[in-house]
Amino acid sequence: MPADALRVQLQKRLVVWMVLAIQVSTRLWRGGVLSVSRDKALIARLVAKVKAGAFSGPLRWVTHGLASDVSAWQKAFRTPVFSGQKGRPGRLAWPEVVIGQMVKQSQKGRVTGGAPHLIQGSKAQLEALLPMGQVWNTAYMERLNATFRQRLGRLVRRRGCPVGQKATLEAGMYRVGCVSNFGTPHKSLRPEQPHAARKWVERTPAMAAGITHAVWTVAELLTYRVAPTTFVPPRRRGRPPKTRLSQVLASAPM
Repeated sequence: MPADALRVQLQKRLVVWMVLAIQVSTRLWRGGVLSVSRDKALIARLVAKVKAGAFSGPLRWVTHGLASDVSAWQKAFRTPVFSGQKGRPGRLAWPEVVIGQMVKQSQKGRVTGGAPHLIQGSKAQLEALLPMGQVWNTAYMERLNATFRQRLGRLVRRRGCPVGQKATLEAGMYRVGCVSNFGTPHKSLRPEQPHAARKWVERTPAMAAGITHAVWTVAELLTYRVAPTTFVPPRRRGRPPKTRLSQVLASAPM
């Protein structure tokens, strides 16, 4: 599951960082966050989104050379261990989580390649999580960045009309990401069939992840209604109000 950051320039020369994450096996866009500064707090918000939909099992994470990215992931995927003593409980890292860092190599101001570094986990765990015939890289993340740049005009490097507000850019990010997940079939996700069968079954990242069983249209995606969460009233502390107390006393039998 690689992640990468895009530098977006707004009006009045303001800069916003957009961090995206993708699940390689299903090509599913897992989410994105925006911030005016690229720091540990920005990565922590993305980590919280990914962790909310992750199970306690084998997980491979690849990030770039920013040191705060690695520390944020190491801090998130840990479980508190309570010993019964006072103080903050110790935290145990998930044993099946493999964290890697891809450090870019530059020459004369141009990126010439990348050197992978294993931060957490063993090489045996990394090889078990890699698909057959693939190497450790961030090619899928770069392809997702190209998709966002093609479909969201505000991310084009040289443009004459930059985006004005951060909220507009965030709404466009979710629109492009959701359409890519639910409405865009990927050729690499087609199931293997014998050569005699010439008809290919189209599958979207959401279908590969088991979220849906059909390709959605943009109209279906925009008109889909998400059920709200159950409202739980906050618990009141202290004495009840005088009006409520008077009603209780009036209704009590004499």
